[in-house]
Amino acid sequence: MANVLAFYRGDVEAGRVTVFAKVDGRVRQFKVVLHRGARGYGISFPEVPGCMSVGSTVADAIEQGRKALAYHLRGMAEGGEMLP
Repeated sequence: MANVLAFYRGDVEAGRVTVFAKVDGRVRQFKVVLHRGARGYGISFPEVPGCMSVGSTVADAIEQGRKALAYHLRGMAEGGEMLP
């Protein structure tokens, strides 16, 4: 099982954050795109197609996105795919 830890830094309330993921000892930085919708916020990572999440607040979307990114990258690593 791949060892993946995702974390973020920045101003959560303003939606200005950077998400980092440490995969098997190597830290990668990922661009975050936040989307406002009718019922909350969406988050996606342009460098990781298909990795997205939602939340009722900006902070919730960022936290859910952090979890989604870790899960997505772990699946890629375990499947032998090239990580972004």
